[in-house]
Amino acid sequence: MTKEYVILPEPTHNFGYGFGYIPLTNEYKVVALCKSSNFIEVMVYTLGSDNIGWRSVGMFIHAGQCDTDINGRLGVFVNGALYWVHDGREILVFYLAEERFYLHIRLPPQGGYLMDDKIGVLGGFLFHTMRYSYSDDSAASHDVWLYKKKNDNDDMKQQDVTKEFKLPAEEILDFTRSGGILTYSSNNLNLYDPKTSTSKTLAFFREGFRRVFPHRNTLLSLEELGEEDTEIMKSR
Repeated sequence: MTKEYVILPEPTHNFGYGFGYIPLTNEYKVVALCKSSNFIEVMVYTLGSDNIGWRSVGMFIHAGQCDTDINGRLGVFVNGALYWVHDGREILVFYLAEERFYLHIRLPPQGGYLMDDKIGVLGGFLFHTMRYSYSDDSAASHDVWLYKKKNDNDDMKQQDVTKEFKLPAEEILDFTRSGGILTYSSNNLNLYDPKTSTSKTLAFFREGFRRVFPHRNTLLSLEELGEEDTEIMKSR
């Protein structure tokens, strides 16, 4: 809304990013995952710390072969942590305040050939969709899982996973506040209602796209945070 932006220097050998906010300290942090031998090195940039820039917060060995297969590359921020799907096997969880990995969440068992998957936020919870087919000639479908805190406690390091519903094979973009699901197929933007299993077309696009970015409108000023090299977007 302020049209301010800043271009950060790019860490070397990076293969994943994340962005989040810590209310307790009023800090906005950008996180970069970087490949270093068989380790994941995590770099953190705190907005307003121009004199410090990127800083390494540790080398984290990965359980198994460390590679650069981070699905979607952009981490999902929810309940104080950043999440990435890694190698189609697990979800990496990085806690922003403590600046460290605490656990990896193993993905639910697959019911067929996994075609693609994604994670996002639904109702304050992390969701994970997996699209797969059961045979060469069967139609693909989505399974949607939610990750919730165990026993309503405050420890997000303990989570239950539940399968919420199954969806058609259209590409899932995101969920709406009312529980509807934005899907995309053949350049059509659709709204799917899981309660009635019906879908309606919202818009048609001449060019395709692959991702939407949920956001929160704010009057936050990068300059007031302390960023020195801020710019103002020009109207097109």
